[in-house]
Amino acid sequence: PGGVAMAKIVLYPAWLIIFSIIPFSDRVFLERKTADNKSLFHVRYWRLVSTVTKGEIMPQLTEHLETLYFTSFKIDFGWIRPISNGQSLIQLDWNQTGWDDSDHPDNVSRETKSQLKAFFAGHLHQFNLPLAPTGKSAAGKKWLDVMAKIPYGTVMTYGEFAAFAGNPKAARAAGSACASNPIPIIYPCHRVVRADGSLGNYGGGSDQHPTHPDNLARKGDL
Repeated sequence: PGGVAMAKIVLYPAWLIIFSIIPFSDRVFLERKTADNKSLFHVRYWRLVSTVTKGEIMPQLTEHLETLYFTSFKIDFGWIRPISNGQSLIQLDWNQTGWDDSDHPDNVSRETKSQLKAFFAGHLHQFNLPLAPTGKSAAGKKWLDVMAKIPYGTVMTYGEFAAFAGNPKAARAAGSACASNPIPIIYPCHRVVRADGSLGNYGGGSDQHPTHPDNLARKGDL
């Protein structure tokens, strides 16, 4: 618990499976990438049940693979890719380079794309989507549900966000909820800033450090 175990298995020369146990939630994350480690081929999840064997926690696969669906598109802020489990939006990928793999869309990912385009065009201020943020406990989901209620055009501090969630002494937890948000923009962590009014950190839109000027510029523009 609290750690990450990772192993690599070569299936055949052109492909690798990266098999990693995520410390939060009860899922195993499965990725397929090309040998050059660039092109994402597919993403799926396995649920885990942990059992203790000779003092070690041994993950056991108990459910079938869950196929995910996604579609990508480009906006002024970069490339966006909503990811769905077929019923709900579970993650929103965002970078500046796009992805090499072909889209594998469903109705949820298509509707997310449509609403995001309307949002960036200034025609939509409130999203209406089925959301099931990946890797979130009930407590983590509660923070995000409160975050989604921050009105469009409103900015609040981490302390004010904590108070808005009914826990005014939990500013640090409020910051953690923003930092670990798997569905940015739709859960508007960009509307939460430091007590002095400065932008603070923002990881949206690239793999750069959350304090990188480009990331902060995107937060400010949103």
